[in-house]
Amino acid sequence: MKAKANIILMTLFISTSLMYLYMLYSVEVDNEVFRNSLKPVPLLLLLLLYVYQSKKVNPSTVVVFVLTILADIITNTLQMFPIGIVIYGVAHLFLVEVVGNNVYKRKTYKKEIVKYFSLGAILFAVIFTYVLSNMGSSYFPIIFYGLTMSLAFSILLINYLGNMRTANALLLAAFGLRVVSDSIYAITIFNESNITFDVISLSIYLTASYLFCRGFILIDESKSDTEESEYENHFLH
Repeated sequence: MKAKANIILMTLFISTSLMYLYMLYSVEVDNEVFRNSLKPVPLLLLLLLYVYQSKKVNPSTVVVFVLTILADIITNTLQMFPIGIVIYGVAHLFLVEVVGNNVYKRKTYKKEIVKYFSLGAILFAVIFTYVLSNMGSSYFPIIFYGLTMSLAFSILLINYLGNMRTANALLLAAFGLRVVSDSIYAITIFNESNITFDVISLSIYLTASYLFCRGFILIDESKSDTEESEYENHFLH
């Protein structure tokens, strides 16, 4: 039964993702609301997949999914970009909460965070300066988004360097793809709209979202196995 449910959810995720990408090509750019109406659906399916497959659901992980879905709706369907980008930034903070505990156990984590946060901020500054233009009221929300992105980048990188297991690699790779997707997406929003760029950006975005889902599931499995092992050792002794 569980295997069938997983197959159904994955099939729905892939099919709705392909339908969404097709709509990007087929629907007129002027009809932005209808064109992006399917964007939240694949993420909602990934949320269901995560909840169904996870051995021990992490509430912060659920919040990451919910905030991202909410930001997608506000940004694309309601056309309220400044509010949506702030919500994306808050989702980054909950992503930090998901993996932060492993980082904070390291004695040198403060120095490492400063170092990698600075690197992330520099990379964002390059994108901010040379890619974005005509931001209008989105100026400060984008700065907030960039700062939270830099913090999440530093935490995920330290987390991976501390333990190069598959789950941490998937989360770091997913975040890297999300940054690439956002950079391409920014070009189409603040400069000249391009259907090809839209499709490439959203294809990368959906791939990153799936990698996030798999990484979260593996993290929960690892935590659950560790807790079971500690319980057994305590019981036996």
